[in-house]
Amino acid sequence: MKKRNNGIFYNIETYNLDKKERLNVLIRKIKRFSKQLIISFIVGFLGVLLAYIFFYSVITIKEPSYQYNDLLGPNDWINDDKIHIYNNKICIDGDFELSNFADSNSMIPVLDNGHTGIEIPLSQEDVNKLKVGDIISYFDIDGNLIIHRIIEVGYDSKGWFAITKGDNNKINDGKIRKEQVRCVLVGIIY
Repeated sequence: MKKRNNGIFYNIETYNLDKKERLNVLIRKIKRFSKQLIISFIVGFLGVLLAYIFFYSVITIKEPSYQYNDLLGPNDWINDDKIHIYNNKICIDGDFELSNFADSNSMIPVLDNGHTGIEIPLSQEDVNKLKVGDIISYFDIDGNLIIHRIIEVGYDSKGWFAITKGDNNKINDGKIRKEQVRCVLVGIIY
């Protein structure tokens, strides 16, 4: 309840206090209100920040870890004179294997489950011909067969190596040695 005194309303509990005491009460109320205002602002800010993070992570479409123009295409492993096109078939001279791919999404959009690959088995000498951009199959250290694109080729104290990476992966596979390489992908049937 409030009481009017010379055009100014006073709270009943502070009406009988002198000016200094009323000022102290007012300062305490302002401090309490300021703390509540600061806490409300912080809680509101954190709420908006958490909502932004949640909605951004849910709504954002994941971009591939590369830009299409960053990738080098595979090298030409089959000479045109080895390809024969007939009315009802295509023949390629050479030693080839067909391969299928696991549904790992590591090579999307190039390779996916259901696609059929045409691969050339590589000898140790052929491995030296591999270049950045080639897609190879190799055995990782656990014995799993992996098919990824070469992003770097080099030599170190252990000899030849290639660093591979799935086109849709963010990190590379590390160094692959000659002995691990099995085939190079030369064609894909979708």
